[in-house]
Amino acid sequence: SDILAAKLPGFLEKIPRQLEETRGRCAANLSGLQGLVGEDPASPLTVMTPQGGWNVLLRFPSHIDEDELVEKLLKDFGIYCQPGYFFDLPFAGTISLSLLLEEDLFRENAAKVLRTITALS
Repeated sequence: SDILAAKLPGFLEKIPRQLEETRGRCAANLSGLQGLVGEDPASPLTVMTPQGGWNVLLRFPSHIDEDELVEKLLKDFGIYCQPGYFFDLPFAGTISLSLLLEEDLFRENAAKVLRTITALS
């Protein structure tokens, strides 16, 4: 416990910078996703306005089964996301994506998610 007590001030000192980096990455990834969706004016996808946190909900036509989509993304690309019903939404056709990934990886994975949804539409 003496070792932890000695290291604690250094750990606490790093928190503000790490929070700022995480906020910046989440904001950049959200903006990138909005840009990808916005590239196609006929896209059936909507980026829902985040309510806080580091996830974003992506809405798509409700005839696409959330569970099948989540399973397909995991199987085909190793992309893990959560179906919207995990969040008790009153409508079908959403998945939750984490905004925590590094920007390049997020953009690459988001493009795969969008292509997969568009193919199923």
